[in-house]
Amino acid sequence: MINWRQFKIFNIILFVVLGQFQLSAQEINRCATMEKVFQGIPESERRQSFMGFDKWMQGNLNKLIRKDSKDSPQEVYVVPVVVHVIHNGEAIGEGSNLPAAQIRSQIEVLNQDFRRFNGDRDNTPDVFKGVAADARIEFRLALIGPDGSILDEPGIHRFNGEKEVWNDSQLDSDLKPITSLDPKL
Repeated sequence: MINWRQFKIFNIILFVVLGQFQLSAQEINRCATMEKVFQGIPESERRQSFMGFDKWMQGNLNKLIRKDSKDSPQEVYVVPVVVHVIHNGEAIGEGSNLPAAQIRSQIEVLNQDFRRFNGDRDNTPDVFKGVAADARIEFRLALIGPDGSILDEPGIHRFNGEKEVWNDSQLDSDLKPITSLDPKL
């Protein structure tokens, strides 16, 4: 059974952390991926999907708890990241074509939050103090791009979209195939 309280807390923490990663130069209001994924799916089936996720998450948490209790070395999981900068032909550092330094800075902030090394960790609200911890996850800019080639800039894939607004059809047919990373790489 889903522990809705844990699920809500997890989502709140996730949204707070990922909210810090928002890059205002892109001026995208939100990601509509989940909205599209669940389009036309009844609420009861959505809950069923989350129940499967909760069961998977709980199993992984239980494994970590058992691992922690054995005094084994704490493994840090590294997640390679490719940031897709979709711009309108501007030079790097201008307009929507973000500079690499800004992207690296945001990855560093994300890592500090996930590892609980952030400077404001002492300001954790009381409701989260019992669960706030080092997630032992680090994000690193990948060396290999979506097409399997070595990136000119580690972890950055720049794409000149040549337009400021994309409709759903253009996103699915034009943009996603170019900016999707093959998970097998």
